[in-house]
Amino acid sequence: MKKIAITLYILFLLSVTVFAEQQVKYFQVDKVKTIRGEIIDIKTEKSYHKSDFIVIYLKVKEKTGEEIYRVEVSPEWFFAMDLMKGGKVEVTGSYCTVDGQNSMMTQSITFQGEKYEFRDKYGFPLWRGKGKYMKQGNRGQGKRKRRGRH
Repeated sequence: MKKIAITLYILFLLSVTVFAEQQVKYFQVDKVKTIRGEIIDIKTEKSYHKSDFIVIYLKVKEKTGEEIYRVEVSPEWFFAMDLMKGGKVEVTGSYCTVDGQNSMMTQSITFQGEKYEFRDKYGFPLWRGKGKYMKQGNRGQGKRKRRGRH
């Protein structure tokens, strides 16, 4: 009986550990930070919601040495910046680690003195409601009132 109880307890501890290490894949306002670095690569990758996203890889100098960050910017159709490899940028966004790699979901990027916004102060994407599913009469209407997270 003791062996069964000990086995169940160990299984419980393992399951708690696995659930605690699950990666969160949404913008977390409490984990926003700003990094400055050099662009190593700019790619288009499939994101977790199956659309093409612009992803920038940055080399960032930190106290512990150089780190590589994977920065998710926006859907390809929303991206309107003229970035280049070797360019210096400042990225503000929600930080997390995914599979041991530093990762950020972009809120804004500053490049050559110009600031480009991709999310509002609450982390909502600025491209929401502006794609092919939006009503024809509402395109380009500027800011719309939000009604919670969908």
